[in-house]
Amino acid sequence: WLPLGAAAVGAAVILIVAMPRSPSPPRSPTSPDPLARGDEGAVTPPELHVFRSVSPHTTAPLASGATIGPREGLLFAYSSLDPAFTHLMVFAVDSRYGVHWYYPAYLRPGDDPPAIPIAPGRAGVELGEEIRHELPPGPMRVIALFLREPRGVLEIEELVRKKLAEPRRPLESGSPLPVLGATQASIILRVTP
Repeated sequence: WLPLGAAAVGAAVILIVAMPRSPSPPRSPTSPDPLARGDEGAVTPPELHVFRSVSPHTTAPLASGATIGPREGLLFAYSSLDPAFTHLMVFAVDSRYGVHWYYPAYLRPGDDPPAIPIAPGRAGVELGEEIRHELPPGPMRVIALFLREPRGVLEIEELVRKKLAEPRRPLESGSPLPVLGATQASIILRVTP
């Protein structure tokens, strides 16, 4: 029995090592525990976690200021402990003020897909797929809108046009989009030529 038991344990170890690794929210020694509440019982604000693939089974978190390639795929996860936020939109505004949608999928111009429903009150929820866009070089602001009710893509694109594109507001300014009842999280990435 001993050789058979040792072989079974060895197979289990190989299976565990070979299983794909999924993204987990980036944490630094100074970042608060995502499940922590403040002194007044306030829930920590929602967060978007952005990742790149480094191998078929491994991802790496991207922090604000990170550099990506023009065709590099991105993966996302979110933490939203406030049960009031039930929907999410994730998109990027590039250096030419073009909008690139990650969630919801925006496949045909003129369609108006709504925000995706999310699991409220949870941390580190993966959105599960790598998404690629053809991105122009320069700064790119990735924005997550955590919403209390679904909004449509066309409404958000109009806000981007009015509040960022027409006034030529620098993407690095971090000015939030005025969406009633929403909380916004964003990071700046740099797209290489």
